[in-house]
Amino acid sequence: MLLSLALNANGSPAGGAAVVATGIAADGSILIQDPNPNFARANLNDYLAGFASGGQTWTGTVLSAARLVLRPPASTGFMVTALSLGRGDLKA
Repeated sequence: MLLSLALNANGSPAGGAAVVATGIAADGSILIQDPNPNFARANLNDYLAGFASGGQTWTGTVLSAARLVLRPPASTGFMVTALSLGRGDLKA
């Protein structure tokens, strides 16, 4: 599963991230592969509960999940959409 996360730094919007859910830990939490070398979290609970990195407290909220399944294509095209906030869309 590919998970899209909305990030907050010290309680303020700080962009987004994508991580891959790789399995279930013994305690029932979701194991992840985090490609961000500054965070490199291994468990989704780190984002949900918050963690410290670079002098800030980071939290993440799951926005969406996509399951990728290998099979022959049903069509020759696909569509990808993304929500992007411009500088003027962020409120202090």
